Amino acid sequence: MKKNILFILLIIIAIISCEKEVFVENEIKESFSYGKLLVECLPGKSLVFLNGKNTGFQTGDTIKFIEPGNYKLTLKQNLFNDTTLNVVIKPDLLTKEFVNFYLDPNNFGKIYCDANKQFATIYLNDNKTNLYTPALITRLFPGDHKIKISLVNHRSDSAKVKVEAGKTSYLYFNLEDTSKWVSYTISNSPLTSNHLSSIVVDKNNVKWIGTRDQGLFSFDDKKWNIYQKSNSQLIYDFINYLSVDDQNNLWIATTGGLMRKNGNQWIDYSSNLPSTYVTSIAHDKNGITWIGTSNGLVKFNGSSWIVFNTSNSTIPSNFITTVAVDNSNNIWIGTSSNGVGYFNGSTWQNYNMNNMKLPVNVGNSIKYVKVDINGIVWVAHVQNLIAGEQGGLTSFDGTSWKQVSLVGLPTQQVEYIYIDSNKNKWIATKNGFGYFLNDFSVKVFNTTNSPLTASQVVGLVIDKNFDLFVATYGGGMCKVKRYNYY
Repeated sequence: MKKNILFILLIIIAIISCEKEVFVENEIKESFSYGKLLVECLPGKSLVFLNGKNTGFQTGDTIKFIEPGNYKLTLKQNLFNDTTLNVVIKPDLLTKEFVNFYLDPNNFGKIYCDANKQFATIYLNDNKTNLYTPALITRLFPGDHKIKISLVNHRSDSAKVKVEAGKTSYLYFNLEDTSKWVSYTISNSPLTSNHLSSIVVDKNNVKWIGTRDQGLFSFDDKKWNIYQKSNSQLIYDFINYLSVDDQNNLWIATTGGLMRKNGNQWIDYSSNLPSTYVTSIAHDKNGITWIGTSNGLVKFNGSSWIVFNTSNSTIPSNFITTVAVDNSNNIWIGTSSNGVGYFNGSTWQNYNMNNMKLPVNVGNSIKYVKVDINGIVWVAHVQNLIAGEQGGLTSFDGTSWKQVSLVGLPTQQVEYIYIDSNKNKWIATKNGFGYFLNDFSVKVFNTTNSPLTASQVVGLVIDKNFDLFVATYGGGMCKVKRYNYY
């Protein structure tokens, strides 16, 4: 019964509603009119703020649905001062504004440029200025700028610096004096390693530089080339020794094999060796190449290979550390733990602590052997204090051995021996290098008294320009200009 009454009431209400007139004219509102804003600027993009609030838009974007009225427009751009102006937004209209940050003198910045040397010429973005160190460069637009300074007999240097509006940026350069010495490191040259192992000069006066971890480099005093396993036919990037033969072939001893390079031709000889760990290379007067490896001495005449080891000869050891040829075309070798070997083409004579008759145990571990123009054999012994081996430099005149002590150089840490075209003997050590003034003393160069970039010197060579090149372990390469070393 209650349900029927409720149903009747609903029908009555619906009939009454349909008959009632609906009038809504006074309730209709006109649609609201908005304005638009387009702001462009120079340079680049800026953030757009209206009345201090970030719109989320950048210059170049059209901002829509802005209520008409007066606004404070602010543009924010990195490194520049904020720029603010008043704009009026009108209904159904696009308001356009353009801001040139460069026209505001308050947007200029400055660079103060100084160096350890005065009167160095200053270049701004590769253009020469009329300024010299120290100097303040003014009226610079914000952004990145390149500063270069140059001074005669000094290595030019450059840097990039950011300039901000209304601020001064400071640059200080430490110019390297190159009037006598020039350094080549990973920070100022194409070298990608400061850990060098060997250096030689070929007949074209090209310097070849071996590294311990980054392959082979060539330098002709102007242009650098890099040869690595990744970009050339070089089989291994760990180089132990370099040598140039009479035909101007470059021989490369690596910890992974032996190669010969002539121009663009590379030859891999590794498969002919008893070990791919190659330590040293020498060439005799007959054009025969002698190769030291960790498993024997190898003789190569251009077509055939002969291996000398403890199984087929009386060679003192299989681990050959260094090879040298004397004036009579005899072969001298150093070994890792069994002293020195001498080979006259048919028989071996071995020298060690048992028969050298030296007053001090300098040791049987040999680092390097060199024979001078007078036939004197010079030997660098490796220091091994745990084994009681003092290390040192010895010489042999064909009759007797003697220990050589030199004032100012640690002869117990000799790395390399070099004899130049003037018959001067050079000694490279773990604490600098020097050349003989007489039989007892040397002129010493180290990191204390010279611009030498690292203490450990592993190679020395004088090129055709009479410049001395010094290979170091840890400091890249140094050039001592002509006659500045005598």
